[in-house]
Amino acid sequence: MASVAFAPLTPLRYALKFALISFLCDVWTQICDRFKIKSTGIRWRLSSFIELRRAFFAHLWRVFGRGSDQHIHNYKQALLSPAQGVVLDLGAGLGGTASYLSRDKVFCYIAVEPNIHMHSELRDAAHEAGFHESDGTFVLLSCGAEDVRAISDCASTVNTPTNTQGSVDSIICILTLCSIPNAERIVTQLVKEVLRPGGTLFMFEHVRHPIISVAWWQWLWSPLWSVFFDGCRLDCVTDQWVEEMRDIEESGRNIAMWKERELKSDKGDGWEDNIIYHVIGTFVKHD
Repeated sequence: MASVAFAPLTPLRYALKFALISFLCDVWTQICDRFKIKSTGIRWRLSSFIELRRAFFAHLWRVFGRGSDQHIHNYKQALLSPAQGVVLDLGAGLGGTASYLSRDKVFCYIAVEPNIHMHSELRDAAHEAGFHESDGTFVLLSCGAEDVRAISDCASTVNTPTNTQGSVDSIICILTLCSIPNAERIVTQLVKEVLRPGGTLFMFEHVRHPIISVAWWQWLWSPLWSVFFDGCRLDCVTDQWVEEMRDIEESGRNIAMWKERELKSDKGDGWEDNIIYHVIGTFVKHD
């Protein structure tokens, strides 16, 4: 249990080691720009805690992101191979998901990423995977997942053979729902209003541990963890509310959101003492 209690210290220590100096240099540049000491031409809201947190996380994820993607490569490859049509990627980050999408099956890749500090790498990753703004196969939205109207309006402008009433065919959530405020309400709304009937939600997330003692440590560490990892919490019950998601028919009858669902947990060696506990899920919306 001691290993669980102090497990977050290692990634937090590496976060400070690899991202702090770059982050402080970034902040100093913005201070110089604000007081006309030096002009950079790049501005972001220095006074916003959320923006500071995002700036720090962008530096951090440039170091951690590639290793994280390699660690879950096989999971993502198996999970995302069926993705097709118009794909909506919530919290696209540095674009690590784009390379897993089949260019033959995916007509348009819509990346939702509110952290503007990641946009350059995200755009490069999408282009490398064959998705471009110039031909309408790639759209980068700087809003958050909570801006359902902007996402819906974007989907309605996509002109593909599968686009049905401005809907998307696939929604992808890779290690992102843990950092979205009011995620249950927002994602449920997105599934209801943006995901087409018969469309699929693909999910790879870390969630609250099924062992209560480990879940307690997740809860204890989450406030500090969220500061360095852009709002991420370790103790979200994402798997439960996604699996139990409900919808309302035109007649007013309350029904299950999913006609098909598959949810698995990553119970590899030592999972009982792993404070970061993952689940992998595929959910097909009712017709």
